[in-house]
Amino acid sequence: MSLSNIAVVIPALNPDRKLLDLVAGLRCTMDNSIIVVDDGSRPGCCEIFNALASTGNLYVLKHCVNQGKGRALKTAFNFFLNENPDGIGVVTCDGDGQHLADDIAACMKKLEAAPASLILGCRRFSGSDVPWKSRFGNNLTGLVFKTVVRLDISDTQTGLRGIPVGFMRELMNVPGERFEFETEMLIAMREFDVKPLEVPIVTVYMDNNRETHFRPVADSLKIYGVIFRGFLRRIMLFGFSGFFSAGVDLGLFALLFYVMTPALGMPRLIWSVAGARTVSLVVNYLLNRHFVFRGKRPKTMFGTASLAGYLLLCAAVMLLSYGMTRSGHWLFPQVNIVIIKLLSDAMLFFLSYTIQRHVIFAVAPKN
Repeated sequence: MSLSNIAVVIPALNPDRKLLDLVAGLRCTMDNSIIVVDDGSRPGCCEIFNALASTGNLYVLKHCVNQGKGRALKTAFNFFLNENPDGIGVVTCDGDGQHLADDIAACMKKLEAAPASLILGCRRFSGSDVPWKSRFGNNLTGLVFKTVVRLDISDTQTGLRGIPVGFMRELMNVPGERFEFETEMLIAMREFDVKPLEVPIVTVYMDNNRETHFRPVADSLKIYGVIFRGFLRRIMLFGFSGFFSAGVDLGLFALLFYVMTPALGMPRLIWSVAGARTVSLVVNYLLNRHFVFRGKRPKTMFGTASLAGYLLLCAAVMLLSYGMTRSGHWLFPQVNIVIIKLLSDAMLFFLSYTIQRHVIFAVAPKN
């Protein structure tokens, strides 16, 4: 068995003759290997898969039951990596006629030219023939994805993708068994320093997209869960980092004030406050750098630029907290000043999180 350096991967669930037409079109434009994954199709589809199996340089892999698009893609990845671990990668596409042979070939050429990038065949959703729910859903998902994940991708749900072999290995351990896996793949680009490259493709919808296996409610909830999961996880870690550092600050202050400074004959309050705050700032910085906003950085404990930015931010947040609390107390004297301080610090919590994530601990993408 010998696979080409770039293979075409087609996950299929209950396909019709459109899959045969796609394979025939691919054979007219290229001689690359084709991997079709039968994801637990009904028995009536055996004729389709038998016809494919007789096609040269085409491999049919089978799931005994439906396991989802994500699992079907991983099955194909595993097959390719085992049979051609030194290959360039694969181009995934749908077998329902939405991806044209010429567009698949264009993504293949782009992957060959940029073998370390994730190639995305991106549709345009401006035509009158595009179903309104598809246009609305993609635009909304793209906006949410850009806002939360900070990646500007014009078609987040495209199934036409060129995936390099190195990234494919990493994706084998990325969660997601159904349609949400394609969203997980986009988010994983940041962790593994993979750059996305978009290729414009023709937008094709068959019979108003009625044959799609995408479940609008269940699969959309999974996709949005994937998008927001990382954001919520970082917010929770950021909050834990702050509470833990505050505990360090309070505990060390008590130790210095009641035990150490009297024994050393030092001024108790100033040295206790300064010592405790210095240590708690270092602890909070290290937690944020290495756990909350961890990324691909040199393995050094301190980064000069990020440490300086962090300290400047701490000073700015302290001054803003004072100014907002003082102004709020002046504007609303009837409100308890502790509540005003709490509300001010809550707003500054999210401001500090945003600046630390996108400025101080931001990771520049690999060129």
